[in-house]
Amino acid sequence: MVTKSKIIACLSLFFFIITIASGSVSAVETVVHPGESIQRALNYAPEGGAIIIVEPGIYYQYVEINKDNLTLRSAAGPDETFIFGTTRCNDVIQVIANNATIDGFSVSVNATTKDYFNNNNSDVHGICLNSNINNCVIENNNVTNTDIGINLDNARDSIIKSNIAVNNVVGINLFKSDNNLLTYNLVRSNDYGIKLQTSNDNLIYNNSFNNTINADDNKANIWNTSVGNYWSDYNETEFDENGIGVIPYEINPQKKSIDYRPLMNFVFELPESPVPSEPPALVLPAANFESNVTLGEAPLPVEFTDLSVNSTGRTWDFNNDGVVDSSEEIAVYVFANPGTYTVNLTAINENGTASKLDTIEVLSPSEPPAPILPTVNFEFNVTSGVAPLAVEFTDLSENADNRAWDFNNDGLVDSSKEIAVYVFVNSGTYTVNLTVSNENGTVSKLATIEVLAPSEPSDPVFPIANFSSNVTSGEAPFTVQFIDLSENADSCAWDFDGDGDVDDASENPVYTYESAGNYTVNLTVSNGNGSDSKEIADFIIVKVADVSGDTGDSGDAGDSGETGDSENSVSNSVSSSHHSGGNGVGSAKIIRKEKLEPVGESDLASGSNSPGENSEKSDEYKALKVQSDMANHVEASGSEQEESGGSLPWISLPGTVVGLLLVAYLMCRGKNE
Repeated sequence: MVTKSKIIACLSLFFFIITIASGSVSAVETVVHPGESIQRALNYAPEGGAIIIVEPGIYYQYVEINKDNLTLRSAAGPDETFIFGTTRCNDVIQVIANNATIDGFSVSVNATTKDYFNNNNSDVHGICLNSNINNCVIENNNVTNTDIGINLDNARDSIIKSNIAVNNVVGINLFKSDNNLLTYNLVRSNDYGIKLQTSNDNLIYNNSFNNTINADDNKANIWNTSVGNYWSDYNETEFDENGIGVIPYEINPQKKSIDYRPLMNFVFELPESPVPSEPPALVLPAANFESNVTLGEAPLPVEFTDLSVNSTGRTWDFNNDGVVDSSEEIAVYVFANPGTYTVNLTAINENGTASKLDTIEVLSPSEPPAPILPTVNFEFNVTSGVAPLAVEFTDLSENADNRAWDFNNDGLVDSSKEIAVYVFVNSGTYTVNLTVSNENGTVSKLATIEVLAPSEPSDPVFPIANFSSNVTSGEAPFTVQFIDLSENADSCAWDFDGDGDVDDASENPVYTYESAGNYTVNLTVSNGNGSDSKEIADFIIVKVADVSGDTGDSGDAGDSGETGDSENSVSNSVSSSHHSGGNGVGSAKIIRKEKLEPVGESDLASGSNSPGENSEKSDEYKALKVQSDMANHVEASGSEQEESGGSLPWISLPGTVVGLLLVAYLMCRGKNE
């Protein structure tokens, strides 16, 4: 809540500064004309106080008030006296001295100057109180088209009064600034109306705020006295007879930043209308007029027509400020700013005058469509690599008419192409800058490319050929699944029959041998550094299919010898049935199918580059393979017998005997070698 002591302190400060500004302290006056330097007049002003009067005109200058007790005042007000900033400083008018007054200027920057500072990550300020200064007065100024219209940075005990801040990013900003008075300011059409950052005990009342976001306060400040402020987003309809809202306007309730006396309608005070003369006892004119419109958005041109009777002349006062604006019968006047205007027509004849008043309501202009700025973006195919490094950049910007690539961020344009390739010759970290623009502005984006020093060349990696298959022998037609076990290979070429022709180039091909024979298999693999081959002679053995049907006499299988345990015997499978006239089949020392299954087929079929490697093991694997095939054959035959309810076909017995003899032969051979 507003305390009585705070109000008294702020009002005392206000009247003290007004007393100084009204002339109680004598000061030397200096007049500046168009074409002359305002800064020169400030620099040569005497110490202890001076008044610099600026005549109407446009001044492209940076102004710095660097002496105490200086007053900078326009001779004709902000509608006729303009100060435009330059690229010398991002403040158009900067105050770094105490007891300074700035009165009656239009302050702005052009688009080129604003873009210059924005592209260098700086905000542009219209009027800035800076460097721990006190007791300054900023009044009757219009500030437009800046990042911050009026900026208080570490400023205390100052008055910001009757200023207009329009079309800025922030209308009024206070940073670490305490005990200041802000009143009768019109703040509209800004992104933020007023911001108070780390600022306390400022008194803010009788201001008009109509912005995207009206107020932002992160500390405790006072937002009303007997009246508060007008807020465009205050939606309450209940109000007292004096036009003050019943419900407080909350800015930051957590910090007790609240306007307890919000104004329902805010209109700046206007001068009183002139009092008509007393009519003589004669025929006086009867004043009357009409206008083509009575309501519209600023700037609003209105055509007025004099309909007076018994008049010989007239004067129009469109602002009701006592100044004659026209004497034409039909007059057109443009109301530049929003507000309620009282129009006064005075009709004249030889006997006297008569007046008529009417009002024109000028509304705030609708928000113009925001200019479409370009959106900058780009991509590149690599972010790092060894020098020399070629990088392709692609512009992905939107709404851009022009582009400029600066691959070294040295301020030079290296390319304007949409897709550009640049070679970074030396190692280092490079900042790439893409700047795009259109008629509304310019934006940039930065990215980094890391270019590494080239390393010492390493030894080339050569491929190593190796392969296996799921099986290595069988009856024609015989289908084999080959498995590529090579290392460091990018491509492969298979020769399945040893004729020197490439039969397949896939990684794990399947090949069918139609004819019996012993086949040499060759695999050649390669990469960028070379090639390697592996060849195994007689790797695949294809036998003629047994279709003779001649059982013959199996002969004497001989003594089976030591049979071992039942787990290593298949005598049950081969001796349970025999054909009449044949000899019985003795038990053989072979491995049962259950023992064979854990041995992977790739182990049975794989070859090796090292000749003579574990030949005994290879022969035993071959025996195991043959025995596995025989066991599968016997098991299948037994299943057929069980299904048919009869004995094993007589043709199965000779084949079984031959298989056992082959197993015995191979095992003995392996032991002898």
